[in-house]
Amino acid sequence: MPNPTGVNGYGIKNQPPDDVLKASLLLYSECNLSREQKLASLVDDYGYAIKLTKLAELEKDFAIPSKRRLKPPKEVVTQAIIDEVEKDHTRRNGPDYIQVKLRLEQGLHVGRDQVSNTMHIHFPEDFVKRFPGRQLIRQNRTAHTLVGPYHELHADGHEKLSASGLRMGDIGFSLYGYKDKWTCGIPFLRVMPESCSAASGGHLFLDFVEQVGYIPLQLTTDKGPEIGYQHAFMVTLREMYAPEFDPVEFPPHVILKSTNNTPIEGFWRILSDKCGKNIKEQILQGKDQRIFDPTQSEHSYVLLFQQELDAFCRYWNNHTIRRQDTKLMPSGHVPAHAMDNPSQYGGIDCRIEVPKEAVSQLRQVLVEDTDKTRDDCFQWYSDEFAVWAQLAFEEIGRPNLTLESAWDVFRRMALMITS
Repeated sequence: MPNPTGVNGYGIKNQPPDDVLKASLLLYSECNLSREQKLASLVDDYGYAIKLTKLAELEKDFAIPSKRRLKPPKEVVTQAIIDEVEKDHTRRNGPDYIQVKLRLEQGLHVGRDQVSNTMHIHFPEDFVKRFPGRQLIRQNRTAHTLVGPYHELHADGHEKLSASGLRMGDIGFSLYGYKDKWTCGIPFLRVMPESCSAASGGHLFLDFVEQVGYIPLQLTTDKGPEIGYQHAFMVTLREMYAPEFDPVEFPPHVILKSTNNTPIEGFWRILSDKCGKNIKEQILQGKDQRIFDPTQSEHSYVLLFQQELDAFCRYWNNHTIRRQDTKLMPSGHVPAHAMDNPSQYGGIDCRIEVPKEAVSQLRQVLVEDTDKTRDDCFQWYSDEFAVWAQLAFEEIGRPNLTLESAWDVFRRMALMITS
């Protein structure tokens, strides 16, 4: 029978434009979401309710990669796995880490079994090396109960790659990061010359707020000189943009002992195992091979550290957190997906929006109070040396800079500057 309306028994589907739909499906694929999570996300994002068959058709039409679709040749995957493992000089990263790195950086959707089997064939001794083999003394822990992302952020600094740790003259790197307790995500991670002064901590906190556009309901830190202005700014912004919360019942800032600031303290160990020791090994090569001479001022040099941290944060926010059946907050999830879709995990978005104008005003107050600008706190070397370094970089042909090629480029630039 004719159907002039064109409406069948399944109702009208509000399908978004093809380019928007394809971009979303690619994002879901990058987050390694399950089919059920993809369907739920399409409903949340666009009100587009479909079934598994239609999802499969769309992914096929848009050539969305997966472990079974658009499979690359086995030899290509094997070589990619070998190359990724060989970048890990300390051999601390297992199949899960390699699998996510291949998916995010090379677009290769490879099954964990294939990654593990390849690593067992080519790097069998690494699995023995990573076996725990010892009992760790663990601190007593209690279950945490939060209602959603940005309910509580933990902040802390990391000084394992400071000047005293590297012993390369004045060359050193301080890390400072913020971790969301509910999603386990890392919204902000920064390398800086030093993070132990009040002015540096203040500018760092304002950088964080300016970049993400939000503050949490509660900021949790340990004690230290860097938290002075962070505390003042956090209290001020909470009062201005979320006055409905009682500061006694919901304190804007809580200070703990370092040993109790476990969400972010535990992250530093993971960062060290996954990429921190690799970075330190690369840095120390300059000293061990007599490339770097700390006694010569023209050898002031900053490694491509922030680039590596950004890559690790991208990995961390898009990998799957291990499942914990007794955990009262999300587990077995992808942090980036839980941050954008808290309702799928029974959460409430607790982010408090802060306009950039407020950040600029607080930064001006900080500069007037401390007489230190942001550039003063984050400057690695003099303006004069920066000019010489840029000229030398142009003279050697602007080579591609990576962590692996950094010391070779440094050697060529140093020869150019000294001559």
